[in-house]
Amino acid sequence: MSEPEDHPLSPAQRSRIRRLSRWEEPAPGDEAGELNIIPYLDIIMNIIVFVIATITVVFMSTLDVNPPSAGGGGKSTRKKTDSLNLTAIITNDGVGLKTSSGNIATGCERVGSGITIPKNGDGTYDFPTLTKCARKLKSENEKFASETQVTVTANNNIEYQTIVSFMDAMRMDNPDACSVDEETKAWVGAGCLFPNVNFGVAR
Repeated sequence: MSEPEDHPLSPAQRSRIRRLSRWEEPAPGDEAGELNIIPYLDIIMNIIVFVIATITVVFMSTLDVNPPSAGGGGKSTRKKTDSLNLTAIITNDGVGLKTSSGNIATGCERVGSGITIPKNGDGTYDFPTLTKCARKLKSENEKFASETQVTVTANNNIEYQTIVSFMDAMRMDNPDACSVDEETKAWVGAGCLFPNVNFGVAR
């Protein structure tokens, strides 16, 4: 099969090709139909840089807690005098504490009724006083020195940050004398209070 022969272009065809390949300025109507997105890209880039420069770094930490059991707590095999069995309830009026001996009265001085640690006058929780009360309760009997657990319940409208602040207040009163043993993963030291938190269900 023979290859097709190349026919030379005529002068008219060459003139038409040159005319069509020549660059011409676009008409005003043609430019109006194009969207210039460069200014929009500049605005978006400025916004991204501003957000990155002002973003807040959030540090996440984990807290070891025990969820409430489905069947409730079982009866203790020890006598009440042998353990503190500290329980706390966070209410809208403050923090109430209860031990094996009964409810701790306001001021953390004796057994009685009332909120153990009421809120401050400005409506905030008095966590420093709560830490002192926890130390006082733990120091009442040498048998309580080894206890590190506290059971906490809270009203439904209590904020999560309030519970975390409560856990921090109950964990220790001397950071230099309280740490986690790497082998046993247990809190040790004279500065530890009640770092092991169990969540209870309000009844």
